[in-house]
Formats: sequence, structure tokens, C-alpha cells
Amino acid sequence: MDAMTKVGLKLSKDSGVMEYGNMVIVGNIRSDGRWVRLPKNVFEYVQELIALPDMTKQIYSFEEQEKEFYKDLIQKLFDIKVLVGLEEENELESIAIEVTTNCNLRCKHCCIAAGSLPITNIRKESCFKIIDWAEKNNIKEITFTGGEPLLYPDIMEVLSYSRAHFTGNIELITNLTMLTEKMVSVITDTVDHISISLDGYDEESIDYIRGKGIFKIICKKIELLKLNSFKMVSGTMVLSDDNHEHIEEFKNLCKRFQIKPVLRTMTPSGRALENIDILNGVGIYGQITEDTLNMRATCNAGQRTMAIDSQGMVRECVALDTGYFIGTVEELISGELSGKRQVCEVDYNQICQKCPVRYFCSDICRAVNEAIYRNEEIRLKRCKVVKPCYEKLIWNKG
Repeated sequence: MDAMTKVGLKLSKDSGVMEYGNMVIVGNIRSDGRWVRLPKNVFEYVQELIALPDMTKQIYSFEEQEKEFYKDLIQKLFDIKVLVGLEEENELESIAIEVTTNCNLRCKHCCIAAGSLPITNIRKESCFKIIDWAEKNNIKEITFTGGEPLLYPDIMEVLSYSRAHFTGNIELITNLTMLTEKMVSVITDTVDHISISLDGYDEESIDYIRGKGIFKIICKKIELLKLNSFKMVSGTMVLSDDNHEHIEEFKNLCKRFQIKPVLRTMTPSGRALENIDILNGVGIYGQITEDTLNMRATCNAGQRTMAIDSQGMVRECVALDTGYFIGTVEELISGELSGKRQVCEVDYNQICQKCPVRYFCSDICRAVNEAIYRNEEIRLKRCKVVKPCYEKLIWNKG
């Protein structure tokens, strides 16, 4: 879309600005990670231009070279969503439902210590209400998660209800170990996508994180899905210092399974925090290159996505601290959610607020950021590794 044809433009509320000397870097911290480096005074002038009643008329009054410069710059800032139309709003697109805290595994990296918490199951009637509300409000995707959702007593009934009453995508996040032949037929008829937690690249690494014998069980369960012609499957691996040098092996394993590989960042909370010394996770930043720089500093939790936990409370994300309650299922359905939603965790840490690389350092996952920026020991340990890498690449410092 041509930015110059828009009736009006404004600076996105999700835009991030980092200053270093007389230069700035700007990008949209919730978008795709693209960014622009430019002189500070030029960016300030762009903000003056978009505030004019007729920005286009002003730009077309410039000399040719200056006119083309600002046309191109404003278009680029519009393309990367730093500048947006006046009508821009974040609409809720997806919801996650934590159906249970119960889990049959005790994975070392689990950010909520699933299986070690008191077991709570969401009422199936609450699920039905949420599903009906999601369809009425044009939600695009519902994700069922846990704990281990296949341990939820009513999971098959809830999935069947979802498919009958919801026209969007349905995703299931599972360790897959509890899958039965009876379950797979229902899942094939109701679920659009399954995300399997692998967290390793071979039998030894997967069993180390998830438990002895789990690799062989997962192999059998993936084969069961294949026999029932279920193909929309991805496998995830949480990155740590133990596995970040084995990404290609992980991708090869997924290729062998005929599933899509997905990499995730470790969230240092729950059981993962207990095992922080063996998991760590900061070593991956030594592999950052200019080509992989990404300014997406937070996810859409609480904005375009929300979660309902197993106690029927609405939260920004089930992985976030319980202090992030937004309301109840009843308030969600009635449109009366009143809880305060945070935006970007790194901006709430006073030490990091003026850092010239903070949006590159910040993780995409809100839960990861919460765990990092609210634990000074973890933040400092990570900062010592991460900050020099980014300063050298972005500002040519050091």
C-alpha cells in the first residue's frame, strides 16, 4: 500500500526507538523484526510531517531529491509498521485455553513446573462458553494446551464441540505420549495443527530433558498420526546451552519425522529456573550475525492473543506470572475485562530503559522477558554476554 495515499498517518503505539549519539534505530517491536537506522533529527522531522494537516502537499513542495528521500523513508517506515493509519487498532486474533495443569512428564525446562503443581482442570462448560464467544467475535485460532491436554478428562468432548461450533483454526500443544488410537480418530476430525514438544535432536538429548524412554514413545505416536493421515504437525525444541549447536540435527530429526521444526527460547521460570545452571541458554547469542538481527522485542500476549487458565481466569499468557490476570471468563464474554496489560517488559526495567540495544536483546516471548527482567541475577548474567554482541553489530562499538 502507498503510504502517501493514506488519509493520515501516526506513530504506532508498538514502535520502538533506540538512540545512540545523533542516530536512532526504529522498528515495530510486535511486528516482523525489521528496523531502520537514521539520523535522530530526520526521524524527528518525519514526526512533524505526519502531524501536518496535509503531509503529502508539504512533501511535494520539496526539491526533487529531498522529496524522493522523504517519500521513500515514509514508505519504508509504513512498510515496517512504525507508521500506521489513524484507524489502527490491535484486534484479538487468537486465544489459548489451558485445560489442565496435570502432566505425566517432569521436563527440566518446563516454565510452569507442570505436573508438580496442584492439579486443576477447567470446567468443560467454561470451554463451551469460550468457544461460542470466540466464534461470535471472529477469533481466528484456539489453542488447547496444559500441562498435558491429553490428560484432561473432557478433552475429546471439548475438541468435538470446538469443531462443531468454531470455524477458525484449532491447535493442540502436546507431548503426544498419552495419545491413543481412540483419541487419534477424534483429533484427526477436529484439530488443524498439532505442536509436539521434542526438545532434543536425538534419543539421548530428548530423554535427558523429557525422561527415559520418551523418544521411543514419541516415535510410535508420530507413526500413529501418520497412519491416520494427520500431516499438520510441528516439533519444537527449547534452545539451551546443551543443544544450541545441534540445530541442524534437530531439523534433520524433524525431516525424518516429516514434521515442521520450530525453535523456542527457554523461559527461566518454574522448573527451568530450578535447572538454570545446566540449561542456561545465553550461549546461543554468540551466534548472532547482522543477517539475523531482529527487533521484535515482545509477542502479542494481551493484545492480539490471550489465554484462559485451568481455573477459568483470563491472562495475557498462561506462561506469564499469575499477577497478569485480566479478568474472568464471565468478564471476557461480557466484554468487561478490566485488568491492566503491560506492553514490553524491557521498558519497565529502569536499568534497561536507555540501553541502545534493548529491543534487540529483548526476547519475542513475554514470559521469557518477565523471567529475565524481574530477576536481576539472570538479567545481569545474560546482559554481559548479549549486550556486547549487539553493540558491536548495531553500533559498531568495541
